[in-house]
Amino acid sequence: MLFRSWGLVQRVGMVYSDTPHWSWIAGWNRLWHILTVQHALVSHSLAVALGTGLLTTLSAMLLLWLTRSSMIFHRGVWWLMAILWAMPGPLLGLGLLSLIQLLIQLPGGSWLSPWLYSAPSPVPNIWVCTLRFLPLAWLALSPIARQIPQYLEEAAWL
Repeated sequence: MLFRSWGLVQRVGMVYSDTPHWSWIAGWNRLWHILTVQHALVSHSLAVALGTGLLTTLSAMLLLWLTRSSMIFHRGVWWLMAILWAMPGPLLGLGLLSLIQLLIQLPGGSWLSPWLYSAPSPVPNIWVCTLRFLPLAWLALSPIARQIPQYLEEAAWL
C-alpha cells in the first residue's frame, strides 16, 4: 500500500520532457489544479471517508462495550472479526451485493433501492469499508477497553 502511494506521488510530480525528472513545482501545480477544478468531488470523498471512519470507530466501541459483560459474546465477536479480516475483498463485495438485493426484494424494501442499488450513492461504499476496517478498529481499541476498571463502568450505569 505504501509503495502504491509513493508511485502516485512520483507520477504527480513527474515532468516528461527530454530528460524526465521529478519536480515539486509540477506536483504542487497538478494538486492545486485538481483541488480547484474538482473541489466538490474531493470534499465529498473526504466527507465520506471521515463518516466511514467515525462509523467504524463507533461500531467497534459499541461492540467492545457490549462484550465486556459476556465472555461468550466476546469470543463470538472475536471470531466475527477474524472472519471479516481474513475474508477476501471481492467475496465481501459479492456478499454485500446479495444482501442488498435481498433487502430490496423484501416487501416494503423498494424505498431502499435508490440508497443502495439503482442510483449513485455512497452508502454501499461506506458499508463495505466499515466492514473491512472494523477488525482493525476492534484490535486497536480492544487493549484500551480492557484497561478500564469495572467500577467505572458500574458508576456509568448508575
